[in-house]
Amino acid sequence: MSTDRSHDWDKTWAEVNTTITEQDVWLLTDRIKFRYLSRLVPSGVNSLEVGCGSAKLSALLAAQGAKIVGLDLSAEALRAARDNFSWLRIYGDLVRGDAFHLPFANERFDVVLSTGLFEHFQDPVPLVAEMVRILRPGGLFFSDIAPLKFSLLRMGYFLRGYHKQQSDEYPYSSRDIRAWLEKCDLQNIRVLSSGVVPPLGLLRRIPFARSLSFRAERLWTIFDGTIISKWLGFFYLAFATKAG
Repeated sequence: MSTDRSHDWDKTWAEVNTTITEQDVWLLTDRIKFRYLSRLVPSGVNSLEVGCGSAKLSALLAAQGAKIVGLDLSAEALRAARDNFSWLRIYGDLVRGDAFHLPFANERFDVVLSTGLFEHFQDPVPLVAEMVRILRPGGLFFSDIAPLKFSLLRMGYFLRGYHKQQSDEYPYSSRDIRAWLEKCDLQNIRVLSSGVVPPLGLLRRIPFARSLSFRAERLWTIFDGTIISKWLGFFYLAFATKAG
């Protein structure tokens, strides 16, 4: 990526279909995350998604009754988020801003989350600290981290050696993630390996694969937290609470 991260992300979001109607592998991974998150988030809470992208996870939370705000540096990402909100007929505030300097007061939100954000930074601790700042005492911190690692989903990517050209993703481990959260004084920390899902493109190439994959959604979580998901999972899920 260039030094202008907002320009790079604008270009990325402009080139991909990120609507929640597209039943691709990315929506499948979001629905896996939502299975965990929805159990922890009661209706009516105030939620902020930092680096929200197309805000699929926040959109699903809003459909469940949460009051959501999405923040992203990319204007194109926020456009995609508006499309998802419109399709689901839900309301949420969208703010263009910097994750290192969140434009919100201390202890503003009940839930603060991020998806696919931390792996793009060499030192994510300042990002975590800023998210904790605007989280109320006892509030929920939730994130998924998709580090530069081999996984079933990215199998072709690694076998072709494309990962060697990747300059803005880091090979973080579950220990690294736990250390970030501990440095920011979060409590009840849990880091779970997850995301053992089909390789990129497979759902498009095999007839009926997409519909079958979504009908068998629970099957994609049976390996979570096991050695299988540690080696073949696409991401880690991190849960924690702010000290009261």
